Amino acid sequence: MLNKGPSFFIVPLLHQSCNRKINEIRIDQSYNWQRKILKSVSWNYRKAPYFDETFPLIESVINHETDLIWELAAESTIRIASYLDIKTEIQTDNSPYAELDLKLESNNYRDEEIFRNLGIHGYEKKVIRIIYIALTEKADIFIDSIGGRELYDPCIFRKHGIDFRFLNMNPVSYKQLSADFYPSLSIIDTLMNCGKEKTKELLKEYTLV
Repeated sequence: MLNKGPSFFIVPLLHQSCNRKINEIRIDQSYNWQRKILKSVSWNYRKAPYFDETFPLIESVINHETDLIWELAAESTIRIASYLDIKTEIQTDNSPYAELDLKLESNNYRDEEIFRNLGIHGYEKKVIRIIYIALTEKADIFIDSIGGRELYDPCIFRKHGIDFRFLNMNPVSYKQLSADFYPSLSIIDTLMNCGKEKTKELLKEYTLV
């Protein structure tokens, strides 16, 4: 949240492309982006009621030493989840599914015996990947953001014993520093203006559809 309305914080990347995997994209450390982001957060939220307790958390995330954008994104999720006492296990190691990804990269992935045996060989790669991992992990429910409605058909997953649900956040509002209320900002804005305990309550405002 900036004085003139919402704005993005930018982490510069090297050779970014929609055709590259996120674990292949590195952060461009030739820019002092950490200082710029922290200065912006400090400048715009220094009068927020929970600035003193929230800023050290944001600072620890932004200053996390890594050249990998996926690791920075994962670290932000892990640290904020821990701060909010969220006990869900967050797994960042993709190595158990490295062979799966190699098979899906093949032009003949639908002919892979392992996919045919599971009855998932006729689906798109993204669908095969989710079903395969869910079955391997013995998961009986998969929850995606509400935007996934445009990408996935829950009926396909239910055929394989997986209840596919979409997370829809209920409308919420709280006092911001601006005269107008801007919905759907980052967790930074919520923590700065609401603090830890109220943010934990706001996170319960959702429905599964």
